[in-house]
Order: sequence, then C-alpha cells, then structure tokens
Amino acid sequence: MERAPRARDALIAQHAEVDVFDRSGSPSPEELVSRTAGCAGLIALGTDRVDAAFLDQLPDLRVVCNVAVGYNNIDVAAARERRIVVTNTPDVLTNATAELAVTLMLAAARRVGEAERLLRAGEWRGWDPGALLGCELAGSTVGIVGLGRIGLRVAELLRGFERHAD
Repeated sequence: MERAPRARDALIAQHAEVDVFDRSGSPSPEELVSRTAGCAGLIALGTDRVDAAFLDQLPDLRVVCNVAVGYNNIDVAAARERRIVVTNTPDVLTNATAELAVTLMLAAARRVGEAERLLRAGEWRGWDPGALLGCELAGSTVGIVGLGRIGLRVAELLRGFERHAD
C-alpha cells in the first residue's frame, strides 16, 4: 500500500533524491542494501543492522541517520573508519515512554485490564459500588528508579496527580 508523502520527505526531496519504501516491517539486510546502493544517506531504524559487512557494500554512503535513541544497531567504529557520519535522535521517545509509563500506572491502579476482560467476556453485571475500585494515583507515593530524561519526565507528569485540598 502506497502511503501519503510526509512533510519530512518533501523537505529532504528539496535537497536530494528520496527513495521512500514501506517500512511497516523490517526489511532484510539484502533488501536494505539493494535499496540503498548508490545512495549517500540512509535513514535507518533501530531494527536495521548497520555493521561493517553492510557498510562494505555501500561505498557511496556518507551519512546514516539512526531513528533511535542510541546506536546499538550501528557499528559506529566501522562507520568512522569509512568516514561515514552517524547521527541519532536522543530525545525522540522520552515523552512517549513517560506517558506510557504513567498510562500503565493508571491502568494498574484502576484495574482497567481486569474490567476490560470482564466486559469482553460478557461477565459485567452492572454498576456495583464495591467492584473494581482500584486505588487513586493522587496522593500515592511512586518510586522512580533512575532520573534520566524519561524518569524526570515521568515525575513531571505525575505532578498532576498531587492531592489538592478541596
């Protein structure tokens, strides 16, 4: 299925020829090499393995832009030896990850998964003031292990759950 062009693709296309292909799954290394042959740049996903053997097949490559926080999937030393610039997107998932962490806290505290399973199984019997009460996140103590970018963002989001005097 052909996807609509993104603004990013149009921006890049102003300066270079762009070959956008379906990335809904992980392409094989062979497919990625064949689609990248002759290209000066590659926008790699965290699932793309960019190692020395891969780079040896792409002598025209000058930059690998990794859409990931780190470089686990890229042999940075091999790229450096070939004078290929490697970039990443260090803050790309901070907010999304923090929001998902808070979502999971709320779901667990409010027993959302259990309630959803009861409803789908046809076992919901109607409103009951004592059923699936769960607990409030407001006023709770939450332990955050690690206060890097994500941990700090979780703490910021949780501030909204401070108990306020009525």
